[in-house]
Amino acid sequence: MSVNDQIILDQVVNQNRSELAPAISLSEYFEVFVAEQVLKDYDLSYEEIDAGIVGEGGDGGIDAIYAFANGELIQEDFDYSALKKNVILDIVIIQAKLSKGFREAAIDKLIAVSEDLLNLSKRVESFEGVYNDALRSAIASFRRVFEGLAARFPTLRFRFVYATRGDQVHPNVLRKSEILKEKIIGLFSAATYSFEYLGASELLHLARRPPVTAYNLSLAEIPISSTGDVGYICLVRLRDFNAFISDDRNQLRKALFEANVRNYQGQTQVNE
Repeated sequence: MSVNDQIILDQVVNQNRSELAPAISLSEYFEVFVAEQVLKDYDLSYEEIDAGIVGEGGDGGIDAIYAFANGELIQEDFDYSALKKNVILDIVIIQAKLSKGFREAAIDKLIAVSEDLLNLSKRVESFEGVYNDALRSAIASFRRVFEGLAARFPTLRFRFVYATRGDQVHPNVLRKSEILKEKIIGLFSAATYSFEYLGASELLHLARRPPVTAYNLSLAEIPISSTGDVGYICLVRLRDFNAFISDDRNQLRKALFEANVRNYQGQTQVNE
């Protein structure tokens, strides 16, 4: 880590907080800031990011949690009935602390909360008073969608992120993230698991990287332009068009579509 990265990160976070959310504490805004960087390519609004923040008393060591079905944010009223096959479920769990290092205790909490709330044999309602309402609600929404889609064998991917203002990760801390992996795979044998440690340098790198807004579309033939270069008519192979509208996770690039016009997937006769 550059000796200045921690100082620069503090300046960035403080300036953003003063402009976007001056009413909340620095530690609270750091949770929002980290979630925004981690989820940059999901094209979420500030309100959607803020809705996933659960870091308060009874959070079980989870500061933010988000679940996605084929790139769509899963919320309490999420309708998964239109998802037929090749469903990808992503659950992103974030812990963000202003400390200057990574601690074993933080991952111990993630291991404990995973055993409680991600264990399908245990009812989420039974942990009232142990974990806060926001966390239990987020887990319940994920479990409802996962269990509803179980017969379609969705691909399940867990992504844990631990962010601080620190630098080096001690081997004992790394060992704990492997124990967490064993816990998750023990609960969901077919799931994939990743754990990321984000220090000051990594957070600055994410903050500097703008969301991708330009994509390449391979044409089968030379396009025909209309009068005045208002638009173009072009022929595109389906596989190239599919690659154009999908990201590297094979999920739809939502920013390319107008909601309720070209990308609406409700249960109507037209969409069927």
